[in-house]
Amino acid sequence: DFSRGIVAADGKQAMIDHARELKRRGVPTYVDPSHGLPLLEREELIEMIDASEGYIVNDYEWSMSLDKTGLGEEELGARCGAVIITRGKQGSTIRQGDREIEIPPVEADEVVDPTACGDAYRAGLLFGRARGFGYEIAGRMGSLLGSLQVGTRGAQNLRIDLEAFRSRYE
Repeated sequence: DFSRGIVAADGKQAMIDHARELKRRGVPTYVDPSHGLPLLEREELIEMIDASEGYIVNDYEWSMSLDKTGLGEEELGARCGAVIITRGKQGSTIRQGDREIEIPPVEADEVVDPTACGDAYRAGLLFGRARGFGYEIAGRMGSLLGSLQVGTRGAQNLRIDLEAFRSRYE
């Protein structure tokens, strides 16, 4: 049983098929096409976004999504539960309906390697959402996790001390 699903960058057909199957099963699905975005045609991208729990992109990918679909920000945002736009050092914006939530960045203690910072943000966001937190708290969890990731060399070397995470979050 899945509490959340994410469709991340993959081969074009794999992304489309995964989105369709997760939605068919009723799994709240987040779409994060990342570097796979250019592979998708207009209708394929719209289909993936439609009825998804959230659409996660960086600011460049958001601009590309608007260009590719030909839809305005509000129209594209209305097709899913939320649009999450990451902006690196400038934090992130979460648009949920007519509500816009600005998530401030968390300054890293030390910048060692930016690899996987966006992945860590998404992991924190999805962890929070899977535990029932609203987007403001989940987004802040993602921001904190992203800042911890940049202090670690490599993409899969981050170790989390839950108490330290909670303390830093507060």
